[in-house]
Amino acid sequence: MCGFRDHYNYLPPSSQDPPSTRKIKQSIFNEVIKRWKAYGSNPSVGKKQMTARPLEDGIVECLRWLEKYGVQVSPRKSFEIIEGVSTIIDCVLTKKEYPTTLISVKTWLGTDSFRESFGNAYFIKTSYGRRNIRFYIVTLFPFKYISRDWIELAKPFVDEVYSLSETPYIDELLNELDIMYKTPLK
Repeated sequence: MCGFRDHYNYLPPSSQDPPSTRKIKQSIFNEVIKRWKAYGSNPSVGKKQMTARPLEDGIVECLRWLEKYGVQVSPRKSFEIIEGVSTIIDCVLTKKEYPTTLISVKTWLGTDSFRESFGNAYFIKTSYGRRNIRFYIVTLFPFKYISRDWIELAKPFVDEVYSLSETPYIDELLNELDIMYKTPLK
């Protein structure tokens, strides 16, 4: 359970958090604590997703307001890279004639998890074309395990990385998606 101490430091909503960040943290906090307590009372092998799954669910629920623009919000969707090769994307946003937005949610972002998301972004954008796909990573933790230089190097395959603990906050992504999906095509 000691590994969750760092998680706990970034989970509680704060008055310093931007509005959407605070809303996501509020929506997941109790579920995360409940899962941790269940694990603490029965630490069986194979119990996972104690922080990650509620985080993914909270972000997906926060994105549901995009449905008013005709955006389909799909959690944990298998996304085909090429025929016969797929990957699971934590959230897929689709709207006819608009770019598809893929969101990879990470509790914390280290070099291994960043490489995994970057690999998905690279192969998907190579297959579908860079203009047709937006690929974002959202993490609970601040960027203390990955350098900003890595993130910049991964562009244009990873469009941006957002956090619920420091700038750029997920609120900036939500504003970008609002503008993209509500703006009529010309």
